[in-house]
Amino acid sequence: MVLSIGQFNQWVGSQLMESGLVQIWPGTPVSAPIFSGSGIEGLRQTDQGVSGAGEPDEGFMQGMDVCARLTVVGDGPLGAVSRAIDEREGLPEGHARREWALGMKFVIEVPEDSPLKTGNGVAYLRIP
Repeated sequence: MVLSIGQFNQWVGSQLMESGLVQIWPGTPVSAPIFSGSGIEGLRQTDQGVSGAGEPDEGFMQGMDVCARLTVVGDGPLGAVSRAIDEREGLPEGHARREWALGMKFVIEVPEDSPLKTGNGVAYLRIP
């Protein structure tokens, strides 16, 4: 099986959004988290239609505030939202620096008569 992770993610996203319980906004620039009490209430989107100097230009549209009970942010460790959260909350106890990693995991059921052999959580094809 050959699978495009990008197309798979789009398919999963569309299935989730069809339920009406989830909204996924890929590629939407975010400028800051919205803090409420001891948590994050949502995200503030970046203003659109601004000049190179950051001033409102033709087609200006102020960024919306998007609030939810659960907000998942994927802007990376050096994004504006992650930095703002770190500045407010600090790093966890015992951590002197940021350590980040990205990983993917697939669980695939393979028929018993498949030429794929398993071991140590990795499936591989043995080529004679």
